[in-house]
Amino acid sequence: MKIIKKFIVWNEKWNTGIKKIDEQHHHFVGLINRTHLLNLHGKTGEKIEVLLNDLTEYARIHFSTEEQYFVDTDYPGAEEHIKKHGQLLKKVIDFNGKFEKENESSKIAEELLHFLRDWLDNHLIKVDHKYIPWLTEHGIS
Repeated sequence: MKIIKKFIVWNEKWNTGIKKIDEQHHHFVGLINRTHLLNLHGKTGEKIEVLLNDLTEYARIHFSTEEQYFVDTDYPGAEEHIKKHGQLLKKVIDFNGKFEKENESSKIAEELLHFLRDWLDNHLIKVDHKYIPWLTEHGIS
């Protein structure tokens, strides 16, 4: 039996020190790894549909968590950050629509994997870490 390594292994430097956000980010990495496995094994459209639904739910919950912290602390970078959330959520919703229209699960899984990896590298790691000092200084942990 072949052991398949995770596509993304959590790196401790990605921790924000904010428990709820770190838990959600860990869940996000799990979604990336699920997408990788589906892509690797060419799984059925039904499994891609479940993954897309989970991703949509994750995005809404996670963005809502961050945005509530922004409101609670009057975060000065909130408007720009929330705008980026809207762009990411739109892309997730677009993947749902594309899947419903085309139902090419292997192609969509590959595109989704690239999108999620970019989200990890450019939003979770870079953009999200900009708010850490502000939130922690204002008592969010």
